[in-house]
Amino acid sequence: MCKGEVFESEARVNEKRKTRGMCAYRLVQSHGSSEQSLIRDDEEYVYYIGKKRMKHEFYSAHRIDKTHRFRFFLFTGKMSDEEVIRRRLLIDGDGIGDDRRINILLKSFIKWANSPDVDNTLHERMLSQLAQCEFAQRKSRLVSSMSQEELKSYEQLSKEIEIQIEDAKQDIEKTKAELQDAKRVRKNRIEYDVLAKVINEQPDRVETNLKLATLREELGKLKEKSEQLEHKLEMRRKQFHVLISSIHSLQGMLDECDEIMDISLENYEDPDTSTPMKSETS
Repeated sequence: MCKGEVFESEARVNEKRKTRGMCAYRLVQSHGSSEQSLIRDDEEYVYYIGKKRMKHEFYSAHRIDKTHRFRFFLFTGKMSDEEVIRRRLLIDGDGIGDDRRINILLKSFIKWANSPDVDNTLHERMLSQLAQCEFAQRKSRLVSSMSQEELKSYEQLSKEIEIQIEDAKQDIEKTKAELQDAKRVRKNRIEYDVLAKVINEQPDRVETNLKLATLREELGKLKEKSEQLEHKLEMRRKQFHVLISSIHSLQGMLDECDEIMDISLENYEDPDTSTPMKSETS
């Protein structure tokens, strides 16, 4: 039976008590022989071999079964279910008992090597356990390889997703630009519809040109008529001027005639008035 022990320093234990608030150590005793228990805590392995020679004090001991197998725990605080599960996973590797299987194989090998008798059953059992360990190792290697492949696949998928995200961003920017163009086109169409409605309310170009030609023809006729009227008015003005001149001449002639008649009448009345005067005097 191999005896020995490896202990952590008190400073390390105290540091664990301060930082984590709890720690646990396990020792399993089976059929009077010591069993090595491996505990991983903060990336360190601590081995405890032996039953009674222990530096730390264990607060509780519980009998497991009739084979005098004991489990000892040291608690400095309350452990939650998550902490228990996490520690079990750390102790058990992948959760299939690899570390325990290796420890049992090592114990069996030490027992077989120290045994003076030839035990073929134990030898076959060790070969079976070794095959199981090799199978677990190959399985772990395959799982690791598969994990690496999955990691590469996920990295490739992540790159593809990033590329798709960039493409989606570009599509979004392009769609935003198209949306702005569509809004502008819609606004222009609304304005065009309003203008078209106003234009449709007005007459068409052919009818407008016909009306314009008619109006131009009428305007030409009116201009002609206006020129004729202007010419006639000028002629009438001249005739009226001649008439006025004639009237003035005739008036002058009449005035002269009146003066002559007045003078002649005066001369005619003077002899008539002188004759009666003479008769009276006689």
